[in-house]
Amino acid sequence: MSQIDNTQWEHIKKRILVVVIALSLLLCYVFYHAIKVFFINGEKYHQIAENQYKTSLQINKKRGTIYDSKNKPLAISVPTESIFVHPHLLTEKEKALKILSKELKIPYDELFRKIFSKKRYFVYLKRQLDKEFAKKLLQELKDNGVKGVETEPEIKRFYPNNELAAQIIGFTGIDAQGLSGVEKYYNTILQFKGEMIEARKDAKRNIFDFSLDEVDNINEQYHDIVLTIDSFIQYATEESLKKGVIKTGSKRGVAIVMNPSSGEILAMAQYPTFDLNSFKTAPKYLWKSAGVSMVYEPGSTMKVMSIAAAINNNIVKPNDEFDCENGRTKLGRFIIRDSKPHKILTVSDIMKVSSNIGTLKIILKMVRDDFYNYIKGFGFGKKYDIPIPGQEIGLVQPLKRWKKVEISNISFGQGIGVTPLQLITAFSSVINGGKLMKPLLVKEIKKHDKNDIVEKFEPEILNTIITKKTSETIKEMLEKVVSKEGTAPQAIIPGIRVGGKTGTAQKVDPTQKGYSDKRIASFIGFFPYEKPLYSILVVMDEPMTSSYGGVVAAPVFKEIAIKLLKYNHMLPKEELLAEDEEPLFLLDLKKTFSIVEEAVKSDLTDEENIENSLESTMPNLIGLDLRSALSQVDNGREIDLVGSGEVYKTIPVAGEKIEDNQKIQIYLKNQF
Repeated sequence: MSQIDNTQWEHIKKRILVVVIALSLLLCYVFYHAIKVFFINGEKYHQIAENQYKTSLQINKKRGTIYDSKNKPLAISVPTESIFVHPHLLTEKEKALKILSKELKIPYDELFRKIFSKKRYFVYLKRQLDKEFAKKLLQELKDNGVKGVETEPEIKRFYPNNELAAQIIGFTGIDAQGLSGVEKYYNTILQFKGEMIEARKDAKRNIFDFSLDEVDNINEQYHDIVLTIDSFIQYATEESLKKGVIKTGSKRGVAIVMNPSSGEILAMAQYPTFDLNSFKTAPKYLWKSAGVSMVYEPGSTMKVMSIAAAINNNIVKPNDEFDCENGRTKLGRFIIRDSKPHKILTVSDIMKVSSNIGTLKIILKMVRDDFYNYIKGFGFGKKYDIPIPGQEIGLVQPLKRWKKVEISNISFGQGIGVTPLQLITAFSSVINGGKLMKPLLVKEIKKHDKNDIVEKFEPEILNTIITKKTSETIKEMLEKVVSKEGTAPQAIIPGIRVGGKTGTAQKVDPTQKGYSDKRIASFIGFFPYEKPLYSILVVMDEPMTSSYGGVVAAPVFKEIAIKLLKYNHMLPKEELLAEDEEPLFLLDLKKTFSIVEEAVKSDLTDEENIENSLESTMPNLIGLDLRSALSQVDNGREIDLVGSGEVYKTIPVAGEKIEDNQKIQIYLKNQF
């Protein structure tokens, strides 16, 4: 072996030195960054790492209750359980799949694909199951050695009265998000705002692990909503409207009941409707509230506002006379007709017999700008601040388009588009002394299960349009409409002074850009005359039996009105049936869910207490049908039944203690 000379050795030493220095620098660099990562920026990188596999989860534990004006629940939260599986932790897979397939009623193959087709750490199998069912299922799985299947508490939105006020209340989705109605509008108010709990997520951001122990300790924070809706009035309105729509073969019907002095909406109904507890099975067009979204030409009901504007503007007086030209007049190239021929009529008679010709002659005496300002002042062509999504603005043409023909048409309700809410609000202002009240649907917002008021909604005057004198004058005219000589004799209620106005309007055909042969018939009225408590609007869309509001809509108004008069014990004694020896206490809906209410308050676990409370005191059965009544008292006791229909009297009375072996007497009759 040859020796390395000095030159070569020096070269090798230099190379070794370079390598050593390079390695030393590299080690210093690594050491520096290690110090930087672990000590200088350690907290930062630790947070980044945590963010990659940790997340925060808000458990959807409960949701605020929606009440009617008498604090009866319309939307409540029912505790449930959702079942899920960790595929990577699942043991005894074959047994697990068979049990889950059978109990959850999911086909075996579908269940297998759901759990194992993708690499996931967390898979929901079924949401919002009955708590007792979920508990038994978990126990069965445990007994068979299955691990990796768990449950988590969730809430399910339940609507005790099914279809009652469906479009107003609205509904929620599977994750308790408001999707329509008040549920959607006030979602952030009703929604649970509890503490966040920690969970884990995989690389695809799927949540697969969290501590269920923390769920029951969450501090509940959410609010309840109290509506102005009265459940009984809503129910009575819905039932009468449904009967009217079916009887007249109408495509649909809409009815609103309002307190004209406060603007409070006491009922807003439509038919057909749907069950809130199974909203997915209903056509989506039924989800919208026709009371705020239906835009139609109001026809002769608009004459109330038109004539009120003319009288208030000192253009005419009630006894001024107009030639109605035997039911036919020419306006430019257009022919205007009345449904019946009339010659000389006073302003009061023009309202009573609903003359188009008389109305347009009155309005053509007004200055165009003044009439336009009155129409806008009555609230037409604008939206109201009301918590129902889907509200339409209607149609009021710009002033520059108001020529002689257009003004004439608008005066008797053509060429203008209104919503039922706009019309009843305007009408109420005419008969309440001239004040346009803001429509109210929410009475107050309060802390959940407490009397602490967060926000209270008081009646608000938006505009003063006509004088009290004008209001009284129009009321007198409207009372004559509801007479044998007027257009609404079918709205007469013996012993009660009632006023109102009929309306019949052609429907626009959008394909032909003109009017079709289809009609909308309506009636709007108020009572009692002296101090109106209720304004009621009934709109029948495409009735088959008749196109006149006085024939198809006025009877529905009358039926609703009689129910409300009974509800307030205001119907004259001679008008009650002979067996009505005592006043009717119709304070509860036909469908009562008091048992459900109490069960939910105790998280559906205190059934024994509920049963005991039913046995010790007499429940309020007034207004219930026989089946509902018996479900609350038939606990082996002897019961005497008198009559048929709905309960109007019980012995003992509601709230009284039921003695041992005491016989219960239930008196029933067909109320309406």
